[in-house]
Amino acid sequence: MKYLKIINTGIVISLLTLTGCNDDALSNNSATLSYINALEKQVSFYAKMSSDSKSVYDSKHRVTTLVKGEHSDEIKHKWFSIQDSVIAVEDANSRDEQVSIRYRLKDDRNYWSVAWLNSDKYKLSLLRKAPSNRDGLYRVRIFANDELDVYQGDNTVKLLTTKTGEVSDYLSLDKCTDLIIEENTIDLCSGDFGHSYLLVVNSKGLIVMAEEH
Repeated sequence: MKYLKIINTGIVISLLTLTGCNDDALSNNSATLSYINALEKQVSFYAKMSSDSKSVYDSKHRVTTLVKGEHSDEIKHKWFSIQDSVIAVEDANSRDEQVSIRYRLKDDRNYWSVAWLNSDKYKLSLLRKAPSNRDGLYRVRIFANDELDVYQGDNTVKLLTTKTGEVSDYLSLDKCTDLIIEENTIDLCSGDFGHSYLLVVNSKGLIVMAEEH
């Protein structure tokens, strides 16, 4: 019995050491994801823990279905201990176009999951939400599927050129029609001063405007 007690004590010490190294270890974790459809078709999004043996495209893992230009509310995703999550998207009708990514989410964080087109191929990107509100201004950051030039108002000097599949730094605007991407005026008037937004765009203009929380 004494020998067993020594073994048990060793296990407890190991567990305490492990959990002390990382708060996510041996615990129930969760993060919120908001899904954005910047594709041309209606699509379904999926999410699962990597330890789940079922396909990510199994109906039990479906979290939302969105038409083009739509974004979801925040949806909670849960996992246990330290492990990757698998996020996926597929054509909701034909189910013949799919893409998935693996990502190690952080507990109690908020993310965007953006489905977008790159040369007619489905892509999926995960971004940390990053609200940046300022009184009297529209604050926007831009996610684009191509390298696009961005201007403000009548100024012919470009503010920046977007990078394919990446999100820009924040821009501050004091008019809701002051943002120009390539030759497209981006209408922000459905938003509010003092709030911040993620803009998903392509060469034709705005696809989705989603408020950062």
